Amino acid sequence: NNQNKEAERKALAFRRLQVQRKIEDFLWLYRNGQNLQKINSKGRRYNRRVYIDTAKRALVIQGTSGPSFFPFINMKEIDIDTHTTKEGRVETHVICAMEKNGRIYKELVLCFPDQAKANNFVNCMTLFSLALRSAAAK
Repeated sequence: NNQNKEAERKALAFRRLQVQRKIEDFLWLYRNGQNLQKINSKGRRYNRRVYIDTAKRALVIQGTSGPSFFPFINMKEIDIDTHTTKEGRVETHVICAMEKNGRIYKELVLCFPDQAKANNFVNCMTLFSLALRSAAAK
């Protein structure tokens, strides 16, 4: 039984380290930004530079009229979805539901080149928003 506890403790420490590495890689990738497509509510696509501002604790989308900040704490839900375009290409969309004062005011849709990058993005963003929400609740 003591060996089990020791093994569990080691496994937990290993998982923590894995998560930490994933987050470090994610922040390193998005520090300078990634080129992604933003899709508006009408379905129009815009090429945008997406990066993470750790000081402001926000996702930043560099648009034509300057940067738009989306604070992690306002991210209610982050979902992943697969779509097939008219041309038959399979795309991965990440939908961030932004919430303020108990109501969702914007759904941010980003298009990713592959499933793995989208999954990593969703996992890290969910972790950030949950951590900040639980810290704010205390």
